[in-house]
Amino acid sequence: MKFDYDILFEFLPEEDKKSFMVWDDVFCKPNGLDAKLAGMSRIVAAYRLNRKKTSPFGERIFIPLSKYELRLKQKERDNKIETLGI
Repeated sequence: MKFDYDILFEFLPEEDKKSFMVWDDVFCKPNGLDAKLAGMSRIVAAYRLNRKKTSPFGERIFIPLSKYELRLKQKERDNKIETLGI
């Protein structure tokens, strides 16, 4: 599954947005259609910050897949409306 990194960035805590450097890894857990149908899937996004006191392992956020998909649909809708000039 490909992820929209701009949308993932929106889910970061405000304090981390200021020192964000790079995404390390992004994946869906648990994987599979059964987990998605049960509403238990979530996105695990590991990232690094540009801070001296950050642990060497970086940070992680957990995003419910349903919230991500909702935001993705909203972004696609906004892009279509912008393209139409409405």
